[in-house]
Amino acid sequence: MYELLSSFLFIGIVLGVKHAFEPDHVLTISQFTQKETNFIKVIGLSIFWSIGHSTILFVIAIVYFALGIELPEFVMKIAESLIGLILIFLGGFALFKLYYKKIHIHSHKHDSEKNHFHLHGHKNSEEHKHQHIKKSLLRLLLIGCIHGLAGSGAFIGLSIIINTTDFTSLILKLTLFAIGTTIGMSLFGAFFYFLLNRIKDKSNFIFKILTLITNILCCAYGVFLLVISVI
Repeated sequence: MYELLSSFLFIGIVLGVKHAFEPDHVLTISQFTQKETNFIKVIGLSIFWSIGHSTILFVIAIVYFALGIELPEFVMKIAESLIGLILIFLGGFALFKLYYKKIHIHSHKHDSEKNHFHLHGHKNSEEHKHQHIKKSLLRLLLIGCIHGLAGSGAFIGLSIIINTTDFTSLILKLTLFAIGTTIGMSLFGAFFYFLLNRIKDKSNFIFKILTLITNILCCAYGVFLLVISVI
């Protein structure tokens, strides 16, 4: 019994972790974390995306389990199109800021804070004046919700229901999957954060190349999602 429960827990969490690493998920998180200098904020951003994603899966699964109302396919298609548009916007806007506004890196500190690196731009001036703007957790929460409505997320929610006969098991499976998704996205956020900070220490040029590639991939995958959502 203990081995069966352990296996059940392991599979649920692993599936969640695996789902977190889908291309549209990691590309979204990379856009929000690539300029962030605070590790705690990076983890917070990852967690809020996961909360939005998991909340929608809970709603889809519980409504279907209790009332037998299935999420219409056209809703999943619309959500997938929205994700495509969001990725194109995030990647395109990042490219615009990266080159049009002369975005680069420099090292500085605020009062008693430790010295750290920051990414900013100055289109018309060479002065290093900027403000540290906090990332909007609400934006990632909403984007996570849309991801939950999109194809793969919704199908996973329904597949969990098909293999579940009671409400308690349904909640347990969804919770384990949500935990796995949060772990996976937090791991990616942490990896991307440390990778970029490592590169920032070494070369501004390599950092620009990496962010350029990430932003182009973000736009390209957004176009791909738009195309398959209308087929």
